[in-house]
Amino acid sequence: MHRYLILAIFALFLASCHNDVPGLPAPDEVKEYRFCQYEDKDGIVQCKSTYEISENDCELVEGKLCDTKEECGGCEL
Repeated sequence: MHRYLILAIFALFLASCHNDVPGLPAPDEVKEYRFCQYEDKDGIVQCKSTYEISENDCELVEGKLCDTKEECGGCEL
């Protein structure tokens, strides 16, 4: 009886230790991402991948979409 209780507690412990980290994109998906260059609230030019910020959100912050980081230029990463 005690063995089953210990096994149940152990199984419950393992089930509660799940990983909440989102899956990372595959290498072929990364090639499709663009970059958004925008000015943050402190006036600092930033660049974020469209993996981090959607193209729609980039337009909302009046950002400029670039195909590469180098194309955006002047970004603090």
